[in-house]
Amino acid sequence: MLEDSNATRIVLEQLASQAILPDMIENSPSLPPGWVLLKTFSARFSPPSVIVQGFIAKGPINSNGDIAAALSLGITWEDFLGTSIAPFDPTAQAELPAQVTGTGNVGKVLNLFASAYNNVRGNIWEVVTDYLSDLPLYICGMSLGGPIAQIAALDLRPGNTGPSKGQKSPDTQPAGYVFSTANYGNTEFATYFNNTVSDQFNFRAYKSTEAVDLFPTEPSDSLYAAAGEVVQLNISIPEYDVPWLERSDVFYLEALGGTPVQQPPQPGFISNPPSDFSQTRAYAFSQLVAAAYAFAQHPGSVVNTSPYNLEAIIESNGAPFAYIFTSVTDVVVAVRGTTTGLEFLSMEANSSLVATDFNPDNQAQVHKGAYSVYTGPVSSTDSTSFSDKLLSTVSSMMSGRKLWLTGHGFGGALANIAAADYAMNPGKGLEVSGVYTFGSNAVANSIFKSDFDQSLSGKSFQILRLKDRIPTSIGVFGTLFVVGDQLVLNGQLAVDESTYHSLDGYIRLTAP
Repeated sequence: MLEDSNATRIVLEQLASQAILPDMIENSPSLPPGWVLLKTFSARFSPPSVIVQGFIAKGPINSNGDIAAALSLGITWEDFLGTSIAPFDPTAQAELPAQVTGTGNVGKVLNLFASAYNNVRGNIWEVVTDYLSDLPLYICGMSLGGPIAQIAALDLRPGNTGPSKGQKSPDTQPAGYVFSTANYGNTEFATYFNNTVSDQFNFRAYKSTEAVDLFPTEPSDSLYAAAGEVVQLNISIPEYDVPWLERSDVFYLEALGGTPVQQPPQPGFISNPPSDFSQTRAYAFSQLVAAAYAFAQHPGSVVNTSPYNLEAIIESNGAPFAYIFTSVTDVVVAVRGTTTGLEFLSMEANSSLVATDFNPDNQAQVHKGAYSVYTGPVSSTDSTSFSDKLLSTVSSMMSGRKLWLTGHGFGGALANIAAADYAMNPGKGLEVSGVYTFGSNAVANSIFKSDFDQSLSGKSFQILRLKDRIPTSIGVFGTLFVVGDQLVLNGQLAVDESTYHSLDGYIRLTAP
């Protein structure tokens, strides 16, 4: 295998980021200069019924121009969120088949990745057998694609054979490069993986010893450990310390010293906004949500929130989610979204439906993951629910002020649930002046959405970027909907991350 170099890392990060794009198969991946696409493929697995996709290509792997083949594997955020409904069970682990791992104390991996790999294994062996020739092989993956890439590197170790007759692995161990990949296997699997295959690199964004990208940091208990050699890429915390930017393709490319492709920037604007909508207020609230992310991800962060002051933080199950800011005239509840891989799997991807205790119609249902945070206990030592603590804290601060709720992504869904609770229950004594969300996840079924829209008519502004497909992908078979007035945010940044979901983009395009 050719020597690892930063040029190699940059190329493989670019290739890995293409395999998580939702239109990769239809539009073909965009490859680095000199690279040639050989084959794309995809395979669906169930349950959950998620598509694993990938491609094999060849081109210059380093600054010397040495030619290699690269196998890039991915699962898109949109497809995963659009088909995942079950609550995350950290103990739901399984051994991979012996044909993949070999024998011995091989450990276990999350069921969903074991199922995913078993379904795409035939495609992987087919393209490697048909297109590799005598070239050295590299395997790469990013985010949800990282586990698939690492399992493929283990499966394609020298001496192993594929599922079809005559399929033999490369003579040299394929090097593996994964980026922003959360732990998915137990300690035994990580140990077996590290002892069995060489040249496996697991890149994570850090500032000194502090994680900047929190997605790979959890889960990290005794059931989970990192596979491969963890390489900490040193990069500063960005101006807006928000997770969908810090786990993104462009962020990791910049951390490696690469230069993202630039496009002509276009100013942000909202077409025909409602008369009660304030872009100035939207911009101010987006920055408060960014502050909430910063305080949660990196406690001790110094963020200028003037003219608002942080007055209280409300936790659910020991994790801070709602940050309450006040000014002379306003109380603003800013709710963050998920940050770590564990929160993403256990909360955001838990998109089954559940009735609420504040809407008398049991057929009016909401996203279970968001509602479980809303009704969860403050901590293991305080059984007061998040919702009750939020209600009592906000009520104590009103004193003639106006109440606003705001949030991003999963946090937008939480903010909408709280707003609905107050609007549908006047007896709780809180009148909602307005709700401003940014890329808020779909949160309600059609019945709850109708009740929400009626209760908060003219007060709910759900700002959605034109290319942000995360919010509307949540919920199987169209069972969940974005509530309120959906305002399309047009515009384009010179450098945009590939999901268009980062709060950073919303802030910059909402700026008056």
